[in-house]
Amino acid sequence: MDVDEDDVAALRSALRHAVGTICERERGARGLALEPDALATLCFVVEQYSKRLAGDIPAFAKHARRGQATADDVLLVARDNPEILRKLEDFVAFHDLRGKPAKPAGAKRRKKGPDKTDHDDDVELLPDG
Repeated sequence: MDVDEDDVAALRSALRHAVGTICERERGARGLALEPDALATLCFVVEQYSKRLAGDIPAFAKHARRGQATADDVLLVARDNPEILRKLEDFVAFHDLRGKPAKPAGAKRRKKGPDKTDHDDDVELLPDG
């Protein structure tokens, strides 16, 4: 994968802004300022953890033979940290992010016998265009 240094710099800047904003909001609730070197270190941790998740989450989806990662894959990655897992489960439940399970990638349909009918009520068609 070809990495554009300008894109990396822009992503790091956006990350620093987002993490800094979250820290500022928490500062109001907790009354503790975050020094610039602490913010830089926190941003590094978030970036490294995000890279790890970017590899782990698709691996879980692939293991489940799905072509797309789902919220369940994110929960599986978080299973080693009970506190984070609980918060993620609450988030997923609140936002109703557990839809129908994705069909496995490359799943084959069984042939229907002459006495069976086709029931594709659960298939959602995409609009043309």
